[in-house]
Amino acid sequence: MTKPEIRFVVARQQYDPAIGTPAVQVPAFAAVLRLKNPEASGELAEEAWQKALGLINFTQGQKALPGMILDRVTYRDTKYTVSFYRRPPNAGQTDLDLRYNFRPTLARRGEYLIMSSTDKLAEELIDAVSKESANPPKAVHETHSLLELDGDQLLAILRANRENLVRQNTLEKGRTTEQALVGVNAFLTLVDTLQHARLAIGQADGRPEANLALRLRAPNANRVENPPALAQAGR
Repeated sequence: MTKPEIRFVVARQQYDPAIGTPAVQVPAFAAVLRLKNPEASGELAEEAWQKALGLINFTQGQKALPGMILDRVTYRDTKYTVSFYRRPPNAGQTDLDLRYNFRPTLARRGEYLIMSSTDKLAEELIDAVSKESANPPKAVHETHSLLELDGDQLLAILRANRENLVRQNTLEKGRTTEQALVGVNAFLTLVDTLQHARLAIGQADGRPEANLALRLRAPNANRVENPPALAQAGR
């Protein structure tokens, strides 16, 4: 059904102020697959996706929990399926339930199948695979797995959950809020030293090989407090 190439993407979310912000902010994530038979396999995946969401809604209903609304949206010339929860009664809250991190989305673009936790990330990936189809990248010789990490994205995700990290630190280690905040800020400062990481795994002369490349930088208090604007995901 799918070709060997599978990609996973994780990115910080940007929340719609008309809806609000969850108390715990989960980064958006997605899987991008290449289909062997895009038309038949894509329709099968679409059917399975909608059945899975229907089962989730049924289970939620049995527990008297809110269900998701299913919709079809067109982005540029690509139609995709998105599901989402009803808007909360009051806009702009900062303590919304965990479920408001998710807007499960399935999109098909050419031979690519995109399964994403948010529609915004799905749209960004639609743009990315469209560009890739027009100008295919060169294969990395004898490399079968590649992991890349953007330090600014990681810092932004952790910083968005600073209060939760502090709260967890006080509960688990019995520290005061001030002590926990100092520890969390020290950890964020350490994370800030990583600008970019790249791990390539493959073979060389028939033997397994792994190459790790790190780009480090001096920590900056301003970045820890106010990370730079990012290409973010979510709505």
